Amino acid sequence: MKLIKVINQKQLVDALKVRSIVFCEEQQVSVDIQIDKDDETCFHYVCYDDNDYPLGACRLVKHHNYLKLGRFCVRKEVRNQGIGKFMLQSLETQDEVLKIGEIRLHAQIHALDFYQHCGYIAFDQEFLEAGIPHKKMRKKLHDNQVSKVS
Repeated sequence: MKLIKVINQKQLVDALKVRSIVFCEEQQVSVDIQIDKDDETCFHYVCYDDNDYPLGACRLVKHHNYLKLGRFCVRKEVRNQGIGKFMLQSLETQDEVLKIGEIRLHAQIHALDFYQHCGYIAFDQEFLEAGIPHKKMRKKLHDNQVSKVS
């Protein structure tokens, strides 16, 4: 298994296909919400198995003092096999992540335990995004200390 930073059209198509399957088909999120202006400037990633079959995808959007992890997804048929954890651990070693040192995300409520087990801390109130309950989370990678949200 490998997590690839998207550098060509095939990889981008694979990442967007996985996102479409998970968010649009499975969760009934509108394409207009699932694909947005951040897709033009973010870092895209796709996770492949050893046969180059796309298993998962995500993106990182750069903000001033953190990176926002978004559109994090794994195909339903391969969930609960450690792919999501592998993806997070691989992302956390990427140069752009290490340079900034903090990842924030909007976790769907059903996925809170997963992110917490991976070291992410929930903060702020629950909110709706695309009609789905979410909670903000963060992980500070330098010395694993979580600082206060400003």
